[in-house]
Order: sequence, then structure tokens, then C-alpha cells
Amino acid sequence: MIPLTPARRDAAHPRRGGVAMAALLGAAVLALMAASTLLTVAFTDYEAEALPAVSQLTAGHLGAFLGTLPAYGGSLVLRAPFALAAHAAGGGELAVYRVLALPCLAAALLLGVHLFARLAPRDGRTALAPWLALAVVVANPLILPALDTGHPEELLGAVLCAAGVMAAFADRPVAAGVLLGLAGANKAWAVLAVLPALVALRHGRVTFVLVAGALCGAVLAPALLHGTAATGSARTFAAQGSQIFQPWQWSWFLGHHGGVVHGLYGAKVGYRTGPGWVFALGHLPVLAAPLAAGALAAARRIRRDDTLLLLALCFFLRCVVDPWDTAYYHLPLVMALAAHEVVARRRAPAATLAMSVAIYASTVLARDHVSADGQAALYLLWSLPSGAALVAAVFAPARWAAFSGQLGARAAAVLPSLAGALAPAAQPTTVSSLLSPLSTSCPPSVTATRSSMRTPTAPGT
Repeated sequence: MIPLTPARRDAAHPRRGGVAMAALLGAAVLALMAASTLLTVAFTDYEAEALPAVSQLTAGHLGAFLGTLPAYGGSLVLRAPFALAAHAAGGGELAVYRVLALPCLAAALLLGVHLFARLAPRDGRTALAPWLALAVVVANPLILPALDTGHPEELLGAVLCAAGVMAAFADRPVAAGVLLGLAGANKAWAVLAVLPALVALRHGRVTFVLVAGALCGAVLAPALLHGTAATGSARTFAAQGSQIFQPWQWSWFLGHHGGVVHGLYGAKVGYRTGPGWVFALGHLPVLAAPLAAGALAAARRIRRDDTLLLLALCFFLRCVVDPWDTAYYHLPLVMALAAHEVVARRRAPAATLAMSVAIYASTVLARDHVSADGQAALYLLWSLPSGAALVAAVFAPARWAAFSGQLGARAAAVLPSLAGALAPAAQPTTVSSLLSPLSTSCPPSVTATRSSMRTPTAPGT
């Protein structure tokens, strides 16, 4: 037998070289994004919220570190070894700040490469679909505001939640429990992924709950013993009120003009003050709406193929009902939707790309050029039909498939070459649509209030 040369080995395993190239390109893109945003700790949420605790950690004061953790202190506990390693290597404050983002970026890279490999053709042919899957994860523009404001842990939580429900979809309860346990320790909003994971699992639900709860509790236990702000997140998340009222949520036009709204750098012209009932409810709707959707989905026994889509719906509802909503809050939504399109539907994540662009345009690009009311209108322009589509696709899949199939047929007739390019080689798509294609293998008084682009220092955010 003639031994295989490196070139012949690549030919025998055509996806190996592609995955390696995807990993290199993904790492390069994430490095560029980090280099353009992680420039200073000044004027970031990290400076106000996390730096005091991290400084105590690097100084060797473990008790003081646990005693000064912010609401998302579990994330800092998880990433503490990276901070200690950077400090031990002689890195200063800025180096520690940057190194703390590394596990978050690495998680995004792993997810992006995994989705790439799921769509990579086995015959060595070039296809656009796997590269689009990689791009919507590692080059998603919503990562930029998360890094820029000092919240890379939002990206980590988004990836862990998507990966956890993917593991549940594959009937791996222990892996799902580990991933979602870490996600819950990272940030409290990860609790919204528990019901979709339970719906996805065929067996091992008790094992999943025990593993997730034990791991999350183990990470948070040191902070619980010290009674820090981080430990109160689970208790006060639903009840927490605030005067923050952002344009990128559905209750914006129920507010009123006339009040003085203060931001970080002075009054925010054109901003509304929110109605009192919004602040009285606090974060209760942020929990209630997604959990109600998950409970309804479980009661109706939705298709397991749609559990990642249910996860996307839960995170969508979290955003649109939250008066604090901001650009990077949508990261869990787009990661879940990308996972659904690639893993459950075996197609290019075109809907994820479109939604990412719409979110970034309405929450970031429009900020300096459009009034607050205009930004809210732009947000409603994409979020209302997207929300209706998500609800229909989860709870009325047959009707949605028929409707979206008609739309997809018209789109395919107009752009047949693009539809062919986006379809993965292993499973050609006959009709491409927003969320569910017709596939050859898929089943059918004047008061001063405050509003801030920085994440409020409140539990669970």
C-alpha cells in the first residue's frame, strides 16, 4: 500500500483542511474585533462594576474579591484563573481586562467552527453555507458593543446556552447540564434556557437538572457565603426596578416626553420617560414572558426539531419586554437562531444574518443619526414581524411551513442562483425562507430619570 502524502491525506479527508482554515479565519476575526474594542478599561462597565473585585483578586485578597463581586460575579469566578495567569505573567490592569475576554471569544470560536463543520460538504466542494454559519457567530456585529462596554461574558453566556440546548437535542443530559450549569453561573438570564433543554431531552431530565444545579451552585457558593451582590441576583432579578428606559423594546411609545432623561454624558434629547407600571413590574416580564412560552411549548409537546427555535423565541421575548434592552442583549437570540438553522434545519443561517443586521442597524448604527422615537420605530419594524414568525414557527409549524414555503418559492424564483449557493451540499434545500424551508428531508410629572447605554448594575443583567 502506498503511504498517503499530506496532500493525499487532505484529499481523503476533505473537511479537515476546511475546518482548520475556518478556525484560523475565525480566530483572526475575533482577534481584530478584540483589538478594536478592548482598548481601555476607562468609561466601561468593567471599570465601574468588575474592576474593584478583579483588583482584589490579583492582589491576593480572595475574601475581598468575593465580597465585591458585581451582579454577574459568577462569571468572574469562572474566569478568575485567566486573570491570575495574566497577573502572574506581569500583565497590568489592561492586560488582565483583555485576558478575561479570551474564554468568551474562544467559546464563540468553538461554536462557529462546530457549525461550520456541520454544514461543510463531504466531497470537498466549496459551499457558501458553512462560511456563513461561521461568520454569523464569530463576525457578528453585536459582539462589538458587548466588548466595547466591557461585557464579554454576555457572549460566553449566549454560546453556552445555545450549546447546552444543542447537547440536549442530541440527548446528552450530562453535557447539557454542564453547559447550562456554567451558563447559569455566568449570568442569571441563562435560566431561560432550562425549559427548552427539558423539552429537547428524550431521557435523563433529572440527571440534567441535578448536574446543572450542582455545578451552578458550586460556582456561586463562595459568593453566597460572603453575601455579595452577585448572590442576590436570583432573588431580586424579577423584582428589581429602575428608571432606565431604552428605545429598543416594545413599551417605548407608552412613555411620554417632557421629563429630563440623564445619560452618562448629560441629558438625552428626545428620550421618553417610562410609565410607572413598567418600573413597578421591574424584571418580572423578562422572566414571565419567556418562561410562559417555554411552559406552553412543553405542554403542547412541540417538535424536538424546534427546541432551538424555542430557545431563540425565549431570548427574543427577553429583549422586547425589557426596558433596559440594548444591542448585545440580543446575542443569545442570534446564537440560538444560528444553531437552529444549522443543526436542526441543516441550512445556511440566512435568517440569523438578516436579524443580526436589523438589530445592529436599529440599536447601534441609527443611534447617532435617528431620533430616539425613530430608533424605536426601526426596532418595531423588524421585531414585530420577526416575533410573529417565531411564534408561528414554534406553535403552528404546519401553517408556518406552508406560508413560508410560498414566500420562499417566490424568492427562489427571483434569485435561484443565490438559493443554490446557500444550500448545503449534503442536504440541498428546495425552497429557502425566513425561518423554515421546504427541504427534501425536513417535516412539513417633570421628573429626572436616567437612561444609559451601559448595562445597569442590577442583578441578572
